[in-house]
Amino acid sequence: MPTGNRDQSAAALFKSPALATIDSGRVNLWARNGLWLDSKYPLIVLELEGLKLNSAILYGEIVALDAEGIPRFGLLQRYQRDRSGTLMYLVFDLLYLNGEDLMSLPLVRRREILKKLLPKERSIRFSDAIEGRGMEFFHAARERGLEGIMAKRKDSRYLPGRRLENWLKIKARMQQEAVIGGITEPGGGRRYFGALMLGVYDQGRLQYVGHTGTGFSEVLLKNLFAKLTPISPRSVITPSAGQMGRAQVRLRDRIPGVDNRWQNESAEFSRATRG
Repeated sequence: MPTGNRDQSAAALFKSPALATIDSGRVNLWARNGLWLDSKYPLIVLELEGLKLNSAILYGEIVALDAEGIPRFGLLQRYQRDRSGTLMYLVFDLLYLNGEDLMSLPLVRRREILKKLLPKERSIRFSDAIEGRGMEFFHAARERGLEGIMAKRKDSRYLPGRRLENWLKIKARMQQEAVIGGITEPGGGRRYFGALMLGVYDQGRLQYVGHTGTGFSEVLLKNLFAKLTPISPRSVITPSAGQMGRAQVRLRDRIPGVDNRWQNESAEFSRATRG
Protein backbone atom coordinates (compact mmCIF):
# COMPACT_ATOMS: atom_id res chain seq x y z
CA MET A 1 0.00 0.00 0.00
CA PRO A 2 1.49 3.40 -0.99
CA THR A 3 2.33 5.61 1.98
CA GLY A 4 5.41 7.62 0.97
CA ASN A 5 5.69 11.16 -0.33
CA ARG A 6 6.82 9.78 -3.71
CA ASP A 7 3.32 8.37 -4.28
CA GLN A 8 -0.02 9.83 -5.30
CA SER A 9 -3.34 8.08 -4.69
CA ALA A 10 -6.59 8.70 -6.54
CA ALA A 11 -9.96 6.98 -6.45
CA ALA A 12 -10.45 4.10 -8.87
CA LEU A 13 -13.96 4.81 -10.15
CA PHE A 14 -16.78 2.88 -11.83
CA LYS A 15 -15.93 4.42 -15.14
CA SER A 16 -15.11 4.22 -18.80
CA PRO A 17 -11.40 4.96 -19.42
CA ALA A 18 -11.13 7.33 -22.37
CA LEU A 19 -8.38 8.95 -24.42
CA ALA A 20 -9.13 12.35 -25.95
CA THR A 21 -7.13 13.38 -29.01
CA ILE A 22 -7.15 16.92 -30.39
CA ASP A 23 -5.61 17.56 -33.81
CA SER A 24 -5.82 21.05 -35.33
CA GLY A 25 -8.70 21.70 -32.96
CA ARG A 26 -10.63 18.59 -34.04
CA VAL A 27 -11.62 16.38 -31.10
CA ASN A 28 -11.99 12.61 -31.02
CA LEU A 29 -12.81 10.53 -27.97
CA TRP A 30 -11.65 6.91 -27.80
CA ALA A 31 -12.30 3.95 -25.51
CA ARG A 32 -9.33 1.91 -24.29
CA ASN A 33 -10.20 -0.84 -26.81
CA GLY A 34 -10.07 1.63 -29.71
CA LEU A 35 -13.82 2.19 -30.11
CA TRP A 36 -14.93 5.69 -31.12
CA LEU A 37 -16.94 7.45 -28.37
CA ASP A 38 -17.78 10.82 -29.98
CA SER A 39 -21.41 9.98 -30.70
CA LYS A 40 -21.87 8.36 -27.29
CA TYR A 41 -20.74 11.37 -25.28
CA PRO A 42 -21.26 14.50 -27.43
CA LEU A 43 -21.29 16.77 -24.36
CA ILE A 44 -17.74 15.75 -23.51
CA VAL A 45 -16.59 16.33 -27.10
CA LEU A 46 -18.23 19.78 -27.16
CA GLU A 47 -16.52 20.86 -23.96
CA LEU A 48 -13.16 19.51 -25.15
CA GLU A 49 -13.56 21.68 -28.25
CA GLY A 50 -14.19 24.60 -25.91
CA LEU A 51 -10.67 24.24 -24.48
CA LYS A 52 -9.40 25.79 -27.74
CA LEU A 53 -6.30 23.59 -27.89
CA ASN A 54 -4.54 23.12 -31.22
CA SER A 55 -3.26 19.63 -30.41
CA ALA A 56 -3.31 17.47 -27.31
CA ILE A 57 -3.74 13.94 -25.94
CA LEU A 58 -5.57 13.69 -22.62
CA TYR A 59 -6.21 10.54 -20.61
CA GLY A 60 -9.05 10.24 -18.12
CA GLU A 61 -12.23 8.52 -17.00
CA ILE A 62 -15.84 9.09 -18.02
CA VAL A 63 -18.16 8.71 -15.04
CA ALA A 64 -21.80 9.30 -14.13
CA LEU A 65 -22.34 10.72 -10.64
CA ASP A 66 -25.41 10.27 -8.47
CA ALA A 67 -27.03 13.04 -6.39
CA GLU A 68 -24.37 12.59 -3.70
CA GLY A 69 -21.49 12.90 -6.15
CA ILE A 70 -20.67 9.17 -6.10
CA PRO A 71 -19.82 7.49 -9.45
CA ARG A 72 -22.31 4.74 -10.28
CA PHE A 73 -21.69 2.09 -12.93
CA GLY A 74 -25.42 1.64 -13.53
CA LEU A 75 -25.95 5.34 -14.21
CA LEU A 76 -23.15 5.34 -16.76
CA GLN A 77 -24.62 2.30 -18.52
CA ARG A 78 -28.01 3.98 -18.76
CA TYR A 79 -26.77 7.43 -19.68
CA GLN A 80 -27.40 7.17 -23.41
CA ARG A 81 -30.95 5.97 -22.81
CA ASP A 82 -32.23 8.33 -20.14
CA ARG A 83 -29.37 10.75 -19.31
CA SER A 84 -29.11 9.27 -15.81
CA GLY A 85 -26.76 11.00 -13.42
CA THR A 86 -24.26 13.80 -14.03
CA LEU A 87 -21.78 12.98 -16.78
CA MET A 88 -18.15 13.94 -16.13
CA TYR A 89 -14.80 13.45 -17.85
CA LEU A 90 -12.20 13.37 -15.06
CA VAL A 91 -8.78 13.86 -16.66
CA PHE A 92 -5.71 12.58 -14.81
CA ASP A 93 -2.91 12.74 -17.39
CA LEU A 94 -1.66 14.85 -20.29
CA LEU A 95 0.56 13.08 -22.83
CA TYR A 96 0.91 15.64 -25.63
CA LEU A 97 0.26 19.38 -25.92
CA ASN A 98 0.54 21.74 -28.88
CA GLY A 99 3.32 19.88 -30.65
CA GLU A 100 5.23 18.80 -27.55
CA ASP A 101 5.51 15.17 -26.39
CA LEU A 102 5.13 15.19 -22.60
CA MET A 103 5.40 11.46 -21.94
CA SER A 104 9.04 11.68 -20.81
CA LEU A 105 8.16 14.21 -18.12
CA PRO A 106 7.48 13.03 -14.55
CA LEU A 107 3.81 12.46 -13.77
CA VAL A 108 3.72 15.31 -11.25
CA ARG A 109 4.91 17.77 -13.92
CA ARG A 110 2.44 16.52 -16.54
CA ARG A 111 -0.36 16.97 -14.02
CA GLU A 112 0.78 20.50 -13.16
CA ILE A 113 0.48 21.46 -16.83
CA LEU A 114 -2.85 19.66 -17.15
CA LYS A 115 -4.43 21.37 -14.14
CA LYS A 116 -3.85 24.80 -15.68
CA LEU A 117 -5.70 23.79 -18.85
CA LEU A 118 -8.94 22.49 -17.37
CA PRO A 119 -12.00 24.37 -16.08
CA LYS A 120 -13.22 23.90 -12.50
CA GLU A 121 -16.97 24.06 -12.97
CA ARG A 122 -17.78 22.14 -16.15
CA SER A 123 -18.12 18.50 -17.23
CA ILE A 124 -14.38 18.19 -17.92
CA ARG A 125 -12.39 18.43 -14.71
CA PHE A 126 -8.99 17.70 -13.28
CA SER A 127 -8.89 14.40 -11.36
CA ASP A 128 -7.49 15.23 -7.94
CA ALA A 129 -5.10 13.02 -5.97
CA ILE A 130 -3.50 13.03 -2.54
CA GLU A 131 0.14 12.49 -1.65
CA GLY A 132 1.07 9.69 0.75
CA ARG A 133 -1.55 8.47 3.28
CA GLY A 134 -2.46 5.64 0.89
CA MET A 135 -3.89 3.34 3.57
CA GLU A 136 -6.09 6.07 4.98
CA PHE A 137 -7.33 6.96 1.52
CA PHE A 138 -8.03 3.32 0.68
CA HIS A 139 -10.24 2.86 3.75
CA ALA A 140 -12.13 6.07 2.91
CA ALA A 141 -12.70 4.90 -0.68
CA ARG A 142 -13.97 1.51 0.52
CA GLU A 143 -16.39 3.11 2.98
CA ARG A 144 -17.86 5.20 0.17
CA GLY A 145 -18.42 2.10 -1.97
CA LEU A 146 -15.76 2.92 -4.56
CA GLU A 147 -13.92 0.27 -6.55
CA GLY A 148 -10.60 0.97 -4.83
CA ILE A 149 -7.69 3.33 -5.38
CA MET A 150 -5.06 3.92 -8.05
CA ALA A 151 -1.55 4.53 -6.70
CA LYS A 152 1.05 6.22 -8.91
CA ARG A 153 4.69 7.19 -8.54
CA LYS A 154 4.99 10.96 -8.87
CA ASP A 155 8.24 10.70 -10.79
CA SER A 156 6.99 8.07 -13.26
CA ARG A 157 7.20 8.60 -17.02
CA TYR A 158 4.45 7.43 -19.34
CA LEU A 159 5.57 4.32 -21.23
CA PRO A 160 2.97 3.28 -23.84
CA GLY A 161 2.07 -0.40 -23.93
CA ARG A 162 4.02 -1.32 -20.80
CA ARG A 163 2.57 -2.40 -17.43
CA LEU A 164 4.83 -1.33 -14.59
CA GLU A 165 4.58 -1.08 -10.83
CA ASN A 166 4.64 2.71 -11.14
CA TRP A 167 0.83 2.53 -11.44
CA LEU A 168 -1.01 0.12 -9.15
CA LYS A 169 -4.75 -0.44 -8.97
CA ILE A 170 -5.67 -1.60 -5.46
CA LYS A 171 -9.17 -3.09 -5.33
CA ALA A 172 -11.53 -3.15 -2.39
CA ARG A 173 -12.40 -6.69 -3.63
CA MET A 174 -16.15 -6.55 -3.11
CA GLN A 175 -18.08 -9.23 -4.96
CA GLN A 176 -21.41 -9.68 -6.70
CA GLU A 177 -22.83 -12.87 -8.17
CA ALA A 178 -24.37 -12.60 -11.62
CA VAL A 179 -26.29 -14.89 -13.97
CA ILE A 180 -24.71 -15.85 -17.30
CA GLY A 181 -27.56 -15.03 -19.64
CA GLY A 182 -25.86 -15.24 -23.01
CA ILE A 183 -22.64 -15.31 -25.02
CA THR A 184 -21.24 -13.36 -27.96
CA GLU A 185 -19.73 -14.78 -31.12
CA PRO A 186 -15.92 -15.05 -31.01
CA GLY A 187 -13.76 -12.65 -32.98
CA GLY A 188 -10.27 -12.78 -34.45
CA GLY A 189 -8.59 -16.10 -33.82
CA ARG A 190 -10.60 -16.90 -30.72
CA ARG A 191 -12.72 -20.08 -30.57
CA TYR A 192 -15.99 -21.05 -28.86
CA PHE A 193 -17.31 -17.63 -27.71
CA GLY A 194 -16.28 -14.01 -27.30
CA ALA A 195 -17.73 -12.88 -23.97
CA LEU A 196 -20.23 -13.91 -21.31
CA MET A 197 -23.28 -11.65 -21.08
CA LEU A 198 -24.09 -11.03 -17.42
CA GLY A 199 -27.27 -10.07 -15.61
CA VAL A 200 -28.74 -9.60 -12.16
CA TYR A 201 -32.35 -9.87 -11.02
CA ASP A 202 -34.26 -6.67 -10.35
CA GLN A 203 -37.87 -7.11 -9.17
CA GLY A 204 -37.98 -10.59 -10.64
CA ARG A 205 -36.63 -9.60 -14.06
CA LEU A 206 -33.15 -10.46 -15.29
CA GLN A 207 -31.41 -7.25 -16.34
CA TYR A 208 -28.26 -6.99 -18.44
CA VAL A 209 -25.44 -5.29 -16.49
CA GLY A 210 -22.28 -6.02 -18.47
CA HIS A 211 -20.07 -8.63 -20.05
CA THR A 212 -16.69 -10.25 -19.47
CA GLY A 213 -14.37 -11.82 -22.00
CA THR A 214 -10.89 -11.74 -20.50
CA GLY A 215 -8.91 -14.20 -18.41
CA PHE A 216 -10.14 -17.36 -20.15
CA SER A 217 -7.69 -20.06 -21.21
CA GLU A 218 -8.43 -22.17 -24.29
CA VAL A 219 -9.39 -25.10 -22.04
CA LEU A 220 -11.75 -22.96 -19.95
CA LEU A 221 -13.36 -21.50 -23.07
CA LYS A 222 -14.02 -25.00 -24.37
CA ASN A 223 -15.41 -26.28 -21.06
CA LEU A 224 -17.66 -23.28 -20.50
CA PHE A 225 -18.97 -23.46 -24.05
CA ALA A 226 -19.85 -27.13 -23.60
CA LYS A 227 -21.70 -26.39 -20.35
CA LEU A 228 -23.57 -23.38 -21.72
CA THR A 229 -25.25 -25.39 -24.44
CA PRO A 230 -27.91 -26.39 -25.41
CA ILE A 231 -29.21 -22.93 -26.17
CA SER A 232 -32.71 -21.54 -26.47
CA PRO A 233 -34.04 -18.82 -28.82
CA ARG A 234 -35.99 -17.29 -25.91
CA SER A 235 -34.40 -13.99 -24.87
CA VAL A 236 -33.16 -13.99 -21.29
CA ILE A 237 -31.32 -10.67 -21.10
CA THR A 238 -31.30 -8.00 -23.80
CA PRO A 239 -28.64 -5.27 -23.89
CA SER A 240 -29.70 -1.90 -25.29
CA ALA A 241 -28.43 -0.80 -28.67
CA GLY A 242 -24.71 -0.11 -28.65
CA GLN A 243 -23.95 -2.07 -25.47
CA MET A 244 -22.75 -5.16 -27.33
CA GLY A 245 -21.01 -4.97 -30.68
CA ARG A 246 -21.03 -8.64 -31.74
CA ALA A 247 -23.79 -11.11 -32.52
CA GLN A 248 -25.32 -12.60 -29.39
CA VAL A 249 -26.77 -15.97 -28.41
CA ARG A 250 -29.25 -16.05 -25.51
CA LEU A 251 -29.25 -18.97 -23.14
CA ARG A 252 -32.15 -20.51 -21.32
CA ASP A 253 -32.65 -19.07 -17.86
CA ARG A 254 -32.13 -22.50 -16.36
CA ILE A 255 -30.05 -25.18 -18.07
CA PRO A 256 -30.33 -28.63 -16.44
CA GLY A 257 -27.17 -29.58 -14.59
CA VAL A 258 -25.44 -26.24 -15.22
CA ASP A 259 -24.79 -23.56 -12.61
CA ASN A 260 -24.85 -20.56 -14.94
CA ARG A 261 -23.56 -17.97 -12.50
CA TRP A 262 -20.54 -15.68 -12.47
CA GLN A 263 -18.90 -13.64 -9.74
CA ASN A 264 -17.83 -10.04 -10.28
CA GLU A 265 -15.49 -8.23 -7.89
CA SER A 266 -17.41 -4.96 -7.71
CA ALA A 267 -20.06 -3.95 -5.21
CA GLU A 268 -21.43 -1.47 -7.74
CA PHE A 269 -22.30 -4.34 -10.09
CA SER A 270 -25.29 -5.17 -7.91
CA ARG A 271 -26.53 -1.58 -8.13
CA ALA A 272 -26.38 -1.45 -11.92
CA THR A 273 -30.12 -1.84 -12.39
CA ARG A 274 -31.11 0.21 -9.41
CA GLY A 275 -29.05 3.33 -10.12
